[in-house]
Amino acid sequence: MTNGDDAGYYVYGVIDADAEVESVIATSSAIDPHQPPYIVTAGTVAAVVSIVSLDDFGEADLPERLNEPEWLLPRVAAHEDVLAHALARATVIPFRFGTVYRDAASVEDFLRSHEAELAATLRRLNGRIEIGVKAYVDRDRAAEVARRADTDLSGLEAELADAPEGRAYMLRRRIDRMVEDAVQRREAEWSEASHDALSAAAEESRVNPIRSPTPDEPRSMILNGAYLVASDGDLRQVARDLEEQYGSAGFSVELTGPWPPYNFVEQGRA
Repeated sequence: MTNGDDAGYYVYGVIDADAEVESVIATSSAIDPHQPPYIVTAGTVAAVVSIVSLDDFGEADLPERLNEPEWLLPRVAAHEDVLAHALARATVIPFRFGTVYRDAASVEDFLRSHEAELAATLRRLNGRIEIGVKAYVDRDRAAEVARRADTDLSGLEAELADAPEGRAYMLRRRIDRMVEDAVQRREAEWSEASHDALSAAAEESRVNPIRSPTPDEPRSMILNGAYLVASDGDLRQVARDLEEQYGSAGFSVELTGPWPPYNFVEQGRA
């Protein structure tokens, strides 16, 4: 058990003080499985916390730990599990992984000094969840469709069949450039159209950086969005409509969540 000078108070997030979450967070997987989550209250807001070892989460050691997947991944999963349990019963302001205070008094001081701001954020997020949406394009499929749809490309490929070697080389390069341009145009159009349609079904939205594909991935990501909603039904219908509209040309959508609203709170606490 962690206690004494080597202990810290890990903060998962903030909830209303009157939220009844104790019974559900007690069944979640805490960062330290021997230290179950509990509530620290100050005024009208409360923090979901558990005790952790400063040998792991001290300022000197944490940066190195974050580069150790075997250490990091189970603890990130525990962080998300506690928040998911709390989210089932309450509105949650999620904190970034690794937020640790020295003692309970420091947690209470933070809550008191930011009570008005935290309470206002909880009111804004009340009953809302975050849904993540990633849109992808199968570039081989999109290229195939572009070749069929573009009459100029069709003409060049017909010419290529009978062209001498030197001319054929130049034609192939021109065709490849035209296909790449066509795929990029479609990706840009689909990304913008998707985000616009999804945003119209959400109360707030954010676009996050796109992850570059690895060499063996057949798809490229064109949208990495987050959407704040009261329920995900309308958003899922929009995703289905988008796939029906663009899916035959290589477009697909994946939804994740519900998540605590990481993207819709101040960056310092997300």
